[in-house]
Amino acid sequence: MFDRCLRKALSVFESKPSAWAVFGLCLALVLHTLIFVLPVTAQDSREITFSGRTPRAAVQALLDDQRPPEVEAEIGTLSQTGDYGIADYWYGEGGGMTLLRRVTGGWETFCGTGGAYRANDLVDLCGLTIADAQTLWQQYVADGGGQ
Repeated sequence: MFDRCLRKALSVFESKPSAWAVFGLCLALVLHTLIFVLPVTAQDSREITFSGRTPRAAVQALLDDQRPPEVEAEIGTLSQTGDYGIADYWYGEGGGMTLLRRVTGGWETFCGTGGAYRANDLVDLCGLTIADAQTLWQQYVADGGGQ
């Protein structure tokens, strides 16, 4: 049965050049979607960074964007070692953590979560080296974070 249907479908292409044209247009549409539309969608889904001259200003910019204006936000522990920083925050019923890095002219958030990090998340999720992650996490704990 399948064999017969397949032969009938292929016979359309043998007898009509316009069928090949329709097939080519469909193929072009699929390729266009794969090549041009999907990468733009993936790029738009990247995490948005927030910048500031200090680590606290970068975290505040993140909070100002995330929370409704009538909800108070608070930055908890904010620790910094070298070119990296980590901060926990909360507002209303929610909160989370964000990772910061030093950039020209200040700091920016670049890896955040609506929950809490663990030390290995800094390597696995955010791409820090093990040495940088350990140093930053130890400073965060020493500053009273993670309790």
